[in-house]
Formats: sequence, C-alpha cells, structure tokens
Amino acid sequence: MRGFAASAAVAIALLAAPAAHAAQRHAVGESISTPSGVQGIDIGAFEFVPPLFEERGGVRSISIDPKRFRARRSGGPVGGGILRSRPPVGARVTYTMSGDRAVEFSVGRRVKGSFVPVKGTFVQQGVLGQNRFVFRGRIGGRTLRPGNYALTALAGHLVSTRFTIVR
Repeated sequence: MRGFAASAAVAIALLAAPAAHAAQRHAVGESISTPSGVQGIDIGAFEFVPPLFEERGGVRSISIDPKRFRARRSGGPVGGGILRSRPPVGARVTYTMSGDRAVEFSVGRRVKGSFVPVKGTFVQQGVLGQNRFVFRGRIGGRTLRPGNYALTALAGHLVSTRFTIVR
C-alpha cells in the first residue's frame, strides 16, 4: 500500500507542475522525482484525473445577418421581426449553445481601432443547440448611432461578431 501512496503522490505532484515534467523524458520503471522533491518509480500506467469542475453549457458560436442594418428608433434591444426595407431594420442573431444557460449580451463601439463598451446589457435564456433572436440595434434604452460595433455573448465562453449600423 505504501508504494501506491507514493505513486499517487508523484502523479499529483507531476500534475501540479506539468511544464517542468514535460521537458524530461524517462523510461518505465525508472526512478523519478518532481521539482518539489517527491520521489517515486514510474510504473507506466495512465491514471485518469477528472477535471476540477465541469462546465455546464456555454456559447460556442455567434453570427448576425445582415451585417449592415438600421437600428429601430424605439423599443427594447430584442423582439419583433426584421423590417424589409433597404437597408433592413434589425438583424437576426444566431448562436449555438452546448447546454442550457443564461447568456449575457453586450455591445462595443469601434473607436480608433478598439472596441469601447456601450452602456447596457441584456440577457437571453439559451438552450442546447441553436438559438435565434432579432436584435433591434438598441441597448441600454438608446438607439445605436451609425458606426461599427461588436456584439458579445458571455456564457461560459466569450464569443463576438461584428456588425455595422447605417442610416
């Protein structure tokens, strides 16, 4: 039993410092030690170590169509259909989820090469698979001005897509 405990201690120590161990190669049965000083014998067995936490759902991808559209003058950030005019009013946002989870959306405006956050966010309850809604071009109770923007979704992962508001 003592050998198993030493072997487990070596495995745990090696997992704690994988970068230092990755540079060293050794043969099965060879005596090894970790940078922290734990010593043992490599028995050549692979031991599965479960992740510390399991992520429950998250946004995997996001897209917006059309990329260039007009913003609605009134209403909330989401709802209704796309008005069929030239250019259209509103855009369909499609995002894919790996599980059920609330998704927080925010918008950033492009200013001198970087995106500056626009005040306000909105939340959608996402479900496993593909989700859709119509984005009206409004956030925080205000209509987005003409310019280049990024719509960002946060739920486990951070993904974004770019779009342009036109007059």
